[in-house]
Amino acid sequence: MLMPDSKEKRAAEVQDSIRQILYHDWDPIGVAGAAPEDEYDAYIAPVYRILVGSRSEQELCEFLFRTARKGVKP
Repeated sequence: MLMPDSKEKRAAEVQDSIRQILYHDWDPIGVAGAAPEDEYDAYIAPVYRILVGSRSEQELCEFLFRTARKGVKP
């Protein structure tokens, strides 16, 4: 069983991984390297909820597509 500190550490690691993917791979407005790495932090929680909830690749892709299409406004 994980200790609370371990759970918090793991959650922080997962959130950082999501942050890196959104910034370096998704980056719909092309700011990677030019803007702070927290540019897409507003999307970490929704992505995380999809990953731990439905775990649906389709739902995640649709969320990211809709978000990018709206002009990336949380």
